[in-house]
Amino acid sequence: MNNFYEEHFEQLENNQSLLPGEYEACSFENCSLCEADLGKFKFMECTFTNCDLSNATISNTMFQDVDFHQCKLLGLLFTDSNPFGFGIRFHQCILSEASFYELNLSQCSFTECTLHHTDFAQIKAQGTSFYQSDLKGAIFENSQLQKADFRKAIHYAIDPTTNQLKGARFSLPEAIHLLDQYQLRIEKE
Repeated sequence: MNNFYEEHFEQLENNQSLLPGEYEACSFENCSLCEADLGKFKFMECTFTNCDLSNATISNTMFQDVDFHQCKLLGLLFTDSNPFGFGIRFHQCILSEASFYELNLSQCSFTECTLHHTDFAQIKAQGTSFYQSDLKGAIFENSQLQKADFRKAIHYAIDPTTNQLKGARFSLPEAIHLLDQYQLRIEKE
């Protein structure tokens, strides 16, 4: 297995795919890895900036303490990745159509991200931040969201009767959508 430590990878294209192996404290910048097979790769303490990993295969891929900044990660099935030590921080990323089904996201954050139609069903996300993210069509079912941060998040539809929300943080006016299932008419006097 190849081992890479503190290396910088820039402007890689699909045909210049990464060698399978273990990447520790590495940085990736302006890389296009769409539909790349990253199965069984290990990324530890790595940073991805302005990269496109849309529809990449991440079966058994390990993500430990990884940062993604302004990346495009459409359709990624994080559900298939290695759950051991799973910890990722996303900042200004596009993660639409991704799946985090049944994952423990307590070591993760989603800040200013686009998460359209992303699957968060049955996740453990105690204390996870979704700050200022767009959650249009995102699925939250039987999820543990205690103390999660949804401040300034928009377009979410979270049913408080099927998700654990104790201590979660929301901001107005979006928090009113927590009552959508009751078909109430809330009017400003």
